[in-house]
Amino acid sequence: MLHDVGENTHLEILASVGATIGDIPFGRKTPKHMAIEAKIRAHLFNMYYSDLPDWLLARCEQLIRHDDNSPTHDVLTIAHDAGAFRTAIRAGKLALSAQGERSNKRFIALSALATSVSVRAYEALEPWANTYDFADTLLYSTNETFTNIHRQLPSIA
Repeated sequence: MLHDVGENTHLEILASVGATIGDIPFGRKTPKHMAIEAKIRAHLFNMYYSDLPDWLLARCEQLIRHDDNSPTHDVLTIAHDAGAFRTAIRAGKLALSAQGERSNKRFIALSALATSVSVRAYEALEPWANTYDFADTLLYSTNETFTNIHRQLPSIA
């Protein structure tokens, strides 16, 4: 997705922009991280998308930075948060099926992803559940799995 280009860590980006941050875990970005990402995006937009109208690039940046209050922003935000939530639920299902291997690095990594990301993503999606059926359906349809993840897996944050 376009919003991920700000997470670029290539040495050329470091030399051109003066900083990189990489992929910050879901829900843990600080204002400093977001400012660095914006500088990287501006550099890359200028490098690769200079042929696009300024208004379009400004609109993309507005949506990425969450400086917009529109249905387009809402749907893109929900899609992003739903992706994180679904990934965490899948990781939880895999970890739940491998509980006999609690010392296994794979089990530990899946448990950590499931227990930490699912909570942050759930909290991000929950406010949308009354407005957008997709968010409500996703949270309701995974309720049992979500509960099992947090009852049966070790919380490794």
